[in-house]
Amino acid sequence: MEFSPSELWSTEARRDRLGFYARVRDAGSPVPQIEPGTGRRFWVVARYRDVRDGLIHPDIGHGSGGANPGSAWQSDADRVSSRQLISLDPPDHTRLRALVNAAFTARVVDRLAPWITDVVGLLDRLAARDVIDGVSDLAAPVPVSVIAELVGIPEEDRTQFRDHSRGRLAVRAGRARERRREPRPR
Repeated sequence: MEFSPSELWSTEARRDRLGFYARVRDAGSPVPQIEPGTGRRFWVVARYRDVRDGLIHPDIGHGSGGANPGSAWQSDADRVSSRQLISLDPPDHTRLRALVNAAFTARVVDRLAPWITDVVGLLDRLAARDVIDGVSDLAAPVPVSVIAELVGIPEEDRTQFRDHSRGRLAVRAGRARERRREPRPR
């Protein structure tokens, strides 16, 4: 099965993402791609085994997006983002994950049970609607609410916390779009 080097960004692939990923699965192996404008090379995987293997392979990681941390093209926001737990590779990720795991003891989860019930109530309310937006109704508010609860942000400050989180995500999305359009200095 043939793929063009930047097919992921083609009009056809954008229109039919499910079809594109079905072709990747049918290919039977990771599909190499090149990000237009940046030249960043990566592989698209769509089979469970390939994703699992990539996640546990010691030579595959987040890296720094093709640039050294602190390089001229990185903004302050990019530098901060690159140091967040989800963006780190071992040993930094392992060390910080151990600290975070301590927050998820049985006692903590039991304490959160009433709050989790409220979140499930949100799902019940959404189920009663004819149409929901998976991103704005679930994927955006629920993780931010979970984080706010876990770190103890008072209820009266959560609107501000959610607004800050939305703004942070919008900045990251805008920077990602800019990087796709403009080549990085080499």
